[in-house]
Amino acid sequence: MKKIATVIFVGLMLTVFTLSGCLFSFDNSNTSITIQDSDDRYELSAHYNKQKTKRIQHYIDANIAPQDRAIFQIRTNPGKLQIRFDKKENDEDAYLRIKRLGEGIKATLSAD
Repeated sequence: MKKIATVIFVGLMLTVFTLSGCLFSFDNSNTSITIQDSDDRYELSAHYNKQKTKRIQHYIDANIAPQDRAIFQIRTNPGKLQIRFDKKENDEDAYLRIKRLGEGIKATLSAD
């Protein structure tokens, strides 16, 4: 009877660990980058390994000039980034700088 209980317990524990591995990524290695570039907006949304957060923050800081007059929003959390840029509120040069920033972020996240 003890042997059956032990086998059932071990089976349940293996099931729990397997399911938790499917639901929660232990290595947090999934990267998702979405860029939407329409006539009036440019948006970038990224989810990535939290360990890459400092690398992305340094990249953004190094590529946004303090004198830049572009109007846009950046929201960051560890492992998450969102950039929103309204083309109607900015000129073509500002759009091209933000687009290059997005391409650089994508390349930085893709590199290992």
